[in-house]
Amino acid sequence: MSECTRRESKRQETADSIVRSAIALVTKAESIDSVSIDDIAQEAGISRRTFFNHFPTKITVLLEPLFVYRSRYIAHVLNASMSITAWRAVAQAVAKTIADCDDLDLVARSEWILTRLVHSSSAPADIPHRSAYEAHNNALRINLQQRLNQDDPIAVELLSGIGDQVLRLALVAVRENDNKDPRQAAQEAVTHSFELLATNNFGL
Repeated sequence: MSECTRRESKRQETADSIVRSAIALVTKAESIDSVSIDDIAQEAGISRRTFFNHFPTKITVLLEPLFVYRSRYIAHVLNASMSITAWRAVAQAVAKTIADCDDLDLVARSEWILTRLVHSSSAPADIPHRSAYEAHNNALRINLQQRLNQDDPIAVELLSGIGDQVLRLALVAVRENDNKDPRQAAQEAVTHSFELLATNNFGL
C-alpha cells in the first residue's frame, strides 16, 4: 500500500469514526444542541481541529450517511441503461442502493435525526452539500425526463419523489424492525412499496 493510499485510508477511518460518534451521541441524547463538537471529538478520540479538518459543521456530520445513501441512488439511476424505462431505472436503483449500503442502521439514524431533530435545533438550517445536492437533483431530473421521453415536469417530479420516498420508507422499516436484519427489513419495505404502486391498491 502506498503512502498516499495509507493516508487516504486513515482519513476515511477518522471521518467514519467522527460520523459514528456524532450519531451515537445525538441519538442517545435525542437532541442535537445538547451534544457539542467537543463531545463528538472526545468520543471519537480526536482533537477539535481534526474534526474541522474533516467536516465544516455538526449538521454536516450527522447527515453525511444520508447524503451518501441518496448520492449512490442517483448514481445508480444515471448509470442504468437508457434502454430501460424510467420506472425500471428507479426501481433497480433503489434495490441496488439498499444492497450496496454497508450500514443501513447508521443511515436510518441519520434520517431520523433529519426528520425528528434538525427542525428543533438551533444549528443553522442550511442544507449540507447544498450545491452537490442541487446538482444531483438536476442530473436526476434530466435523466428521468430523457427516459420518459416527454417534457412533463410534473411526471418527472412525481417519479423522482417516488424513488426518494421508497428509500426513506426503507430506512423507517429498519428503525421500526430492530428484531430483523436491517437489509431484510429494508428490502421488504421496498418490495411492498413497489407492489402497492404496481397494483394501484389505493382505490384511485
